[in-house]
Amino acid sequence: YALPISCLRNRNKRHKREGMSNGNLGNMFDSLGEYHKAKEYEKKALDIPIETGDRKGEGRSNGSLGTAYHFRHQRVGKTNN
Repeated sequence: YALPISCLRNRNKRHKREGMSNGNLGNMFDSLGEYHKAKEYEKKALDIPIETGDRKGEGRSNGSLGTAYHFRHQRVGKTNN
């Protein structure tokens, strides 16, 4: 039983790092004004905790996505006025 459990732990750690990387890429593209790409990476970051059942990570990703949409809307709205 030890081998499968350790394999699952390693897989979950890899997924978590991948999710964090996608979130960071989303933040980077957001700061560059490439909102379509930012949204793509932020959604990828959200998919991973959903897939692994990480409810805390899902909440963090949803919070980050909501904050990004809020501030993105403010920036885009100011440039369109």
